[in-house]
Amino acid sequence: MLRPQSGFVSFDVMAPDQETVVVTQHWTSQQAFLDGMNGMRAAAGQLPPPIVNTRETYSGEVTVSVRC
Repeated sequence: MLRPQSGFVSFDVMAPDQETVVVTQHWTSQQAFLDGMNGMRAAAGQLPPPIVNTRETYSGEVTVSVRC
């Protein structure tokens, strides 16, 4: 569903424990993200509802720091 959206770059999926999944999406711009989410909503009517216990959504820039 994400790949066809204009401005979508990639996504990462992390599982910090057995009950948590963190998905980070990478877009070319904030506007591309907003347009892509609208495209996803339009297509979502064709999909079964996801099985989710809780969902938290944050929109904004993410800074990643790695120490070597």
